[in-house]
Amino acid sequence: MNRIILLASARSYRNAAFTAAAEKLGLEVAVGLDVPPPLIAKMPGCFALDYRDPERALKTIARY
Repeated sequence: MNRIILLASARSYRNAAFTAAAEKLGLEVAVGLDVPPPLIAKMPGCFALDYRDPERALKTIARY
């Protein structure tokens, strides 16, 4: 199965629509959310990224 990473804000009202559309196309969806650094460790199961640190975020995505 092909997969995509949806980079989004946790506050976006469109996340569900984008995820549903990708799933209709048969894609596995991982949602990369912009999360403040103090909360990243507290969000298991969430693909948490700090968009203010693009180098670290890229490394997290590459490990995925």
